[in-house]
Amino acid sequence: MNSQTLKPNDIKAARELSRLFAQHKGYSTQLQIGSEQITLPKNVLQIMLEVVTQVANGKQVSVLSKESDLTTAETAELLNVSRPYVVQLLQEGKLPFHMVGTHRRVLLEDALRYKEAQRKKSLEIMGKLSKEAQELGYGY
Repeated sequence: MNSQTLKPNDIKAARELSRLFAQHKGYSTQLQIGSEQITLPKNVLQIMLEVVTQVANGKQVSVLSKESDLTTAETAELLNVSRPYVVQLLQEGKLPFHMVGTHRRVLLEDALRYKEAQRKKSLEIMGKLSKEAQELGYGY
């Protein structure tokens, strides 16, 4: 479902669910659908809260398992880089992949691990640059 297909009533319902889930975030809770009632564990409730909150804000949501295979184009989109750059990372062994027929595939878990490592590396470098700028009197 994407944000263009959401109707005002969909967003309103998602906002209400988000509010209700947020109130019970740290606890398991009972959910009744029709005549059936089930207990939602707090971990499941937290996942559902994240999904309905994004939908309530008109955002697109995708749910994938960590074991999901990504194409090089999907990996590039996730990492916010070009597809040729992803292929270069794969060829250099910086990002693990496997072959499905003649196509390269990257596990979502590996792509997310790489993304987090790059984020940490960037923060570390920015911290060093900021410290250097302060030492040089640039006022950062």
